[in-house]
Amino acid sequence: SCGETLNGDNSNVPVTEYNDCFSGLNDSRRIWYSFTGNGDPISLSLNSSFPDFLNIYSNSCDQLVCESTSRGETYFQTQAGVDYLIAVFGAAASDVGAFSLELNCCPSLNLNPGCGEIVNYPSCNPPAVYNNSEVITFNVCPDNPADIVEINFTYFDIEVNSSSGCYDFVEISDDATSTSFGTFCSEEDGDQSTTVAENDLFLNPTFTASSPGSCLTVTFQTDVSVQETGFSFEVNCTPSTDPCAEDITLVSPDDDIATGTYLAITNESIFATNVISGNSTVDFNAGSDPTKAIYLDAGFEVAVGAEFHAYFGGCNTSQK
Repeated sequence: SCGETLNGDNSNVPVTEYNDCFSGLNDSRRIWYSFTGNGDPISLSLNSSFPDFLNIYSNSCDQLVCESTSRGETYFQTQAGVDYLIAVFGAAASDVGAFSLELNCCPSLNLNPGCGEIVNYPSCNPPAVYNNSEVITFNVCPDNPADIVEINFTYFDIEVNSSSGCYDFVEISDDATSTSFGTFCSEEDGDQSTTVAENDLFLNPTFTASSPGSCLTVTFQTDVSVQETGFSFEVNCTPSTDPCAEDITLVSPDDDIATGTYLAITNESIFATNVISGNSTVDFNAGSDPTKAIYLDAGFEVAVGAEFHAYFGGCNTSQK
């Protein structure tokens, strides 16, 4: 049960052959435990006097299905009502001795976090290590389709490859453009070297969707060995800037127009003190509400040869 610590000793256990979930069949002395999943994650911590393995299986003893394998610690997402078996064993039949096994239940994991939420993976406290050979995906969307979603990584301890990137990684993608920002890792605890700069989550902690309402996809993938303590990110949402809801101010000389075609359009008002010259063609289109106007104030000028038009109707008209 949650928070329970079990003490055991495999010294007098018969040698049996089972799939060790990593390298195939293994002859060793196993002690078995069972539990029923409740749909939440669990963490298991094994302390022993010998080179140990910790496996989680589902199904029956004669048709075991490997769910998780680790050395010493594991984090595992259970399915409600499913019966699981835990095997504690050594690397060989000669690896025997006393051990203790601690099981902790962890907060449920939200794979679809919204604005203002914080995601911790693994979700346990104190922190657990993530699992080997896993792939998990988070879909991060704004609550309001007019908002822009952003994720900011506040903690990261993901196995690096100091010469060529990442062994384990998070990949962040923008759904609107179907493009990936890249794969990232970093080891905040400093137990290994940093990765190359383009993959370093410490240097690239923030990712922003390309357009209002667009979602970000965060995929976490691990290899077959070495477990770290994972990552945390927070989800932030900001209102998108609607150019049609703002006044337009054009000031000389920064906003002078001498060539080409230019359109200033808004549902609000336009204030202009700039100069239009050369062969340029300029259209101003302000909002149709009686309180909106186009103000051609002192300094505004249309030189000979230039063309200027003023309209009312704003962003909802065909004059765009």
